[in-house]
Amino acid sequence: MYRALIVEDEDLMREYLENNLSAICPEWCAADTAADGQEAIEKIRHSHFDGIITDIRMPVMDGLAMSKVIRDKDPRIPILIISGYNEFDYARKAVRLNIFDYLLKPVDEQELSAALSAMAIQAGQKQQQEPAEKENENADENTDGLAQRALSYIRQHFSDPISLTSVAEEIGVAPAYLSTVFHREIGTSYSRTLLRFRMEEAARQLTQTSQKVQQIAQNVGFFSAKHFTHVFREYYHLSPVEFRLHPPCRIPEKQNELFIK
Repeated sequence: MYRALIVEDEDLMREYLENNLSAICPEWCAADTAADGQEAIEKIRHSHFDGIITDIRMPVMDGLAMSKVIRDKDPRIPILIISGYNEFDYARKAVRLNIFDYLLKPVDEQELSAALSAMAIQAGQKQQQEPAEKENENADENTDGLAQRALSYIRQHFSDPISLTSVAEEIGVAPAYLSTVFHREIGTSYSRTLLRFRMEEAARQLTQTSQKVQQIAQNVGFFSAKHFTHVFREYYHLSPVEFRLHPPCRIPEKQNELFIK
């Protein structure tokens, strides 16, 4: 189980995440909480965390300032921002922070579960990843075709340990800006998009190949068959074995059918 630090100045939201995080995604536990960025930095100095879940606007030190400090210590720890819609422009103008994903309040539990599941994959493979350190100054790029370029890249690389930042760097925009594009143009978050590609391809391989579940898990980007089984069951309400024995009526035939709205 991965250890998350929850950084949130709103008491109700902080307590909600602290009390429900493991129920939302069993791969994570709320190891500790902080009411502002400065308190979080002090806790990070004395404890190990596998991921950070934070708001942006907080007293003393906000989430972006905190993230800059964290990046100096650990360039690859996943940071998940949960904030209000009006924070997007604020985040877009900030320096590159290698943010894993950016979710909107009020939080949707299914969306949060998908983000945390994807974060767990990155946390587990963190030691194998190269730090992403390129500066990105193209946040104002025209969005025409940007969403399709992002989808095309995810379609080709969803079996790899990709993140919102790595996709953004590939297509030449800031991570926070790409997050706004996903919500505006696709209607969902990066994490949900990545999860759908992985789950639909896993479903196709379960019904059209005889590969073992462990191999299929690796094929679609999961380092742990146990974690894959949990996420698959959450997505389809069937285990991989049950799905193989009693599949739904229609499974995507090939990759270019995935994620057609």
